[in-house]
Amino acid sequence: MLRGTCLVLLLAAPRLGAQVELSTSLGAGSIRYAGGTSVASATLSPAASISGPWGTGGAAAAFGPISSGTWAGQLRTDAWVSWFGDRPVRPAAALVVDGSVQTGGPATVAAHLLAEAMWVSRGRGVALGVGPSLGAIVATEPVSALRARARAWGRIGTTTATAVVEPQRLDGAWFTDMTFGVATPQGRFSAGAWLAARISETYDSRIAGSVSASYTVAPWLAVEVAGGSYLPDLYQGFPASGFVALGVRAFAGRRAPAARRDDGLRPAVAVRDGDSVTVQFRVPGAAAVAIAGEWTDWNPVPLRPTGRDGWSMRLVAPPGVYRFNLVVDGSRWMVPPGVVTVDDGLGGVAGLLVVP
Repeated sequence: MLRGTCLVLLLAAPRLGAQVELSTSLGAGSIRYAGGTSVASATLSPAASISGPWGTGGAAAAFGPISSGTWAGQLRTDAWVSWFGDRPVRPAAALVVDGSVQTGGPATVAAHLLAEAMWVSRGRGVALGVGPSLGAIVATEPVSALRARARAWGRIGTTTATAVVEPQRLDGAWFTDMTFGVATPQGRFSAGAWLAARISETYDSRIAGSVSASYTVAPWLAVEVAGGSYLPDLYQGFPASGFVALGVRAFAGRRAPAARRDDGLRPAVAVRDGDSVTVQFRVPGAAAVAIAGEWTDWNPVPLRPTGRDGWSMRLVAPPGVYRFNLVVDGSRWMVPPGVVTVDDGLGGVAGLLVVP
């Protein structure tokens, strides 16, 4: 199933103006359940993801032995789609499907569908959504729930913070999951942390959290480490647990984000003259224009007017492909006309800039 998903992503990416990433991790980890039971295992974890101006999607799996002669596997697929990506207020939809299988044990599955209304501006946003959730364990009665979700996010420099509140009514009883997380990339090093709490008069109220870190050794290789705890999964019947994991992830190669073939959009390209790199844009009617991108930690840097609605600056950035936005008159964030857009990771869109 994962192989088929990867093939679909590769074939769809150029048409969708999207970026695809394929990778495989080999590592070892240990899970400790409430009551003292623990399991240590070597794990193979392939993954695939796709992102574009329309949203994101992906699949991730994990397979490994958990005892002599017993193997377990998990698969997670998700998709998030947003319409009218150039507008501050827009609709969106999300679908997440999880499943597990174990030799000699029951298979499980959970599915969550959500419709959202979003507001996004300048790297921050809020969203409200509602939808059904389903859970099933083989040979038992399935369960269903109504789930609402309120979330907010924002970026400070390279750090992204998110907060999520999810009231859910399962088998006639309410519980609320709350999650707060931060993630930050710093060159080759990236790290993240999250804290979760469950509040309920019927189900166990608990607190869980984790930290993770990744270091890119080479463009195709990264070392990953993670540890923490999980809340019980009420849809698949998984108990609360703690975990530690260490792995090495190999990337199949990241495709440069591509423009839609039928609209003629292309990335913006900086001009190199010796050691100098210059960017130029036309922004009719603007009194002031700045550029904010991944190489500036998304802090706006002013451009200088060049006449006839032109704006330019000397760029200080290593060669590569970067996401960026123009900031017009100090408040309006936009992608220049004719420049291909991709997902900015926060529910909005950004343009692409190639620095040779």
